[in-house]
Amino acid sequence: MSTTRRRFLKSAMAVGGVALVGPATRAAGRAPAAQTERRVPTRAEVNEWFTSRRNWGRWGEDDQVGAVNLITARKRAAAAGLV
Repeated sequence: MSTTRRRFLKSAMAVGGVALVGPATRAAGRAPAAQTERRVPTRAEVNEWFTSRRNWGRWGEDDQVGAVNLITARKRAAAAGLV
């Protein structure tokens, strides 16, 4: 995880969470549905996310391409069809 993302998550936790809403929701003056029951994650939960939500080792110990494994031949053909 990048240092910037880690810094953001820790600062968001420190100020009680961050509401990430789109411009349409903000312009309409309404809260997003996910904001009805808001729970601030604990420091331990945020620190645990750094290890549980990463892809290291997902495709084996000696894998060198990581998430590129998600690009299948079918997805490449569909992308080529869009050109």
